Amino acid sequence: MFKLLMSIFKRLMTAVTNPFRLLVVRAQRLFNVNVLTAKLIPTLTKKVKSLITLRPQSPKDYFSVGRYWVYKKLLLTLVLVACAGVFIYFTMFASPLPATPAQPEQVLTTVTFDYDDMELASYSGTANIRAADGTVVYVGDVEAGVCTGTGTLRDRMGRLVYEGGFENNQYSGQGVQYWPSGNKRYEGGFAENRYSGEGILYAQDGQTVLYAGAFKNGLRDGMGKAYNEAGTLVYEGEFAEDAYHGSGTEYYDSGIVAYTGQFFEGEPQGQGTLYSAQGRALYTGAVYAGKINYSALVGATLADLEAAFTETPRIYYTDSASVFLYEEAGVVVTMDCRVRVDAWHNEAAEEDDAGQFYYMPTTARMGGGIQLLRARTREAVSLSPLAWMPASSGSTQPASSSSSSQQAASSASSSSSSSSQAASSSSQSTAQPGPGEQVPDFVQTNLTLYFEIDANVWQAEADLDKTKVFVSGVTVLGDDVPLDSLPGEAYTLDRAPAIEDCVAIEQLRTARPTAFSNVTYQLDKQNALFVQVSALNYANQIQRRALERDGLVYEYCYPYDAGTVLEQAPAEGESTPMYYSIRKG
Repeated sequence: MFKLLMSIFKRLMTAVTNPFRLLVVRAQRLFNVNVLTAKLIPTLTKKVKSLITLRPQSPKDYFSVGRYWVYKKLLLTLVLVACAGVFIYFTMFASPLPATPAQPEQVLTTVTFDYDDMELASYSGTANIRAADGTVVYVGDVEAGVCTGTGTLRDRMGRLVYEGGFENNQYSGQGVQYWPSGNKRYEGGFAENRYSGEGILYAQDGQTVLYAGAFKNGLRDGMGKAYNEAGTLVYEGEFAEDAYHGSGTEYYDSGIVAYTGQFFEGEPQGQGTLYSAQGRALYTGAVYAGKINYSALVGATLADLEAAFTETPRIYYTDSASVFLYEEAGVVVTMDCRVRVDAWHNEAAEEDDAGQFYYMPTTARMGGGIQLLRARTREAVSLSPLAWMPASSGSTQPASSSSSSQQAASSASSSSSSSSQAASSSSQSTAQPGPGEQVPDFVQTNLTLYFEIDANVWQAEADLDKTKVFVSGVTVLGDDVPLDSLPGEAYTLDRAPAIEDCVAIEQLRTARPTAFSNVTYQLDKQNALFVQVSALNYANQIQRRALERDGLVYEYCYPYDAGTVLEQAPAEGESTPMYYSIRKG
């Protein structure tokens, strides 16, 4: 059945397409070469026969030259034979002619010398100078046989190499140098064949500027601007011997400022400001090899830190130590004093219309328990942390039961070892009510940072002389650990983790949750800015490779699993440190 249907279909298709096929065949015959040739050959043969028949038919077949009569067809036949002979000779027998190199478009003079012509030594004026193969390579001014003045230089293939000033056969003055493609390579000043003075360097397309500014001895030297291959500005400022050197500004490939300040031999070094990829200033101060000069921070004051870093640090503290985390800059700064965070309610609104007083807990631990201070009388009463407690004006006890206080205290004292998030720029937050409590709208909490300026003598941050608080150490996060940047003998140093180790490890665990798994601690996040560290296990050691230089100790911390005990820290190349610290020796 199927075959029958296919046969019917083919027959129908043949019937439909057959008229069109006949038209195609006729068109092909009409334009067939053989058919056309057959039609034209008899006519052409007749014409050729009449042409070569040297039998004049009438006086019109002649033209007179003086008293002579010349047969037109004979003369035409002789001309055609001569042309055919020349064509056959150069095609089949004659040697090929040498290729003629391209010559300058404008020849200023007809005076031409070979490069080794003795007469050239005494010539002054405008001349063409040929190379050994006869190609004109120079057209321009000549003085006593040497190129001096203005001229154009080409290679032996006729490609433009240079045009502009010459002196003693060298590029001198203003000129333009070209790539072999003919595009501009450099435009500006020259001296003794080298770039000198102001000029512009171009990429091979002859349009994209790579550098615009001052040159000396063929190198970038002085003020200038450098661009990448895409034409984006990457640096502007001072150069010396082709390197960034002096004062300048470096940019990301996106065109956003990356650094502004001092440079040394191509690297940001000295005093300057580092910026994030979004263009926000991160740090202003001493810079080394394009990074923060971390060792310069050791011994700096709190006032110096606030002037150097623009971001608000997150503060981690224990009962005995404190550190500031500048997360965007990747730096953990250890302070030389203890800090404490206390919460007080707004004394300007300490009493509501009903005469109720409200209490705010402190995070300080006094006398073995969490204490709360009554706003007006400063009378210490035991209340649960972070729970608002209404009381009458004459009461010294909270209106909540002791059981609920204990439950709130238990809930609030839970700790977390998760990583901290980005710090808030404000140190104020609205306190949250305890279970079943309602907080009046006017009640606010201000978390106040206190520094221990002397033994058990505390001072609020607002009243603190910040030049009296110093940095005792710096811990550097990230992958720029300087393995080989310091000379000296390395030695093994195993000691218990400190608070700065906890903060560094907490940052590392966001990418590697098992990093330094033998180090345990708890984090109690007070708010976005303050985190209390507790339950730190001092029994386990962190193995370090240490170096001493200029009164500072550089410690490289290695990531070994819990329970691993090595006789000595790994040698260089055996393992990569996860972070390093700098502290006073």
